[in-house]
Amino acid sequence: MRSLVAARVEQRNRRSVWVRARILKRFAVSLALAASPLAFATPANAALVLGSTPCQPSNTTPTAISCQGWFQGNLNSGQATDLNDSATAVNALLGTSYTGATLPLIESIEDISSGNVINFAHNLIGPTLFSAHVGAANGNNGIGYEGTAFFLINAGTGLDTITLNVGGLSNARLFATSVPALPELATWSMMLVGFGAIGGFMRRSKKMTRMRLSYS
Repeated sequence: MRSLVAARVEQRNRRSVWVRARILKRFAVSLALAASPLAFATPANAALVLGSTPCQPSNTTPTAISCQGWFQGNLNSGQATDLNDSATAVNALLGTSYTGATLPLIESIEDISSGNVINFAHNLIGPTLFSAHVGAANGNNGIGYEGTAFFLINAGTGLDTITLNVGGLSNARLFATSVPALPELATWSMMLVGFGAIGGFMRRSKKMTRMRLSYS
């Protein structure tokens, strides 16, 4: 019996490792930064134009780990060219190889008419990648033109809102945020052993009940 429980625990542990690897492969955000800046003058990326105002980590609260931008125009439009340019910017930020077609998108806020707070419907956890677009009005602390920037932040154990410390916030896109951590393998093992013990107790209880009924 003990060897059978051990075999089941080992089998579940293996499956837990496989599930964790699949989830992290799909959703985790790479924190590796590009070793060299992206050459925006290349023909394939000619539409992506870095404006005169560079983004700063202090452009967001919480302070960003890193950023790319401010690029000219609204790269959050969803148009094919803007998607390709967004993928190029994200690749420069993370060292990834997305295209406009494969760039992940969790959520888009199309119209932020007032204020400087980005309130995504999804709870933000850990490394989080998003973009912000500021309109032509710019407002106070504006960058001086219509532009888009991409930010990588650490949302910690959970974050509801992000504040953009740049005027004229118009729309935003959430590309990635980490999933909650899976239970550790030791925790899985303890849970499985506990379930096994409960199952064994229930089986013995049913057997005792049948024995009592047969004697009555």
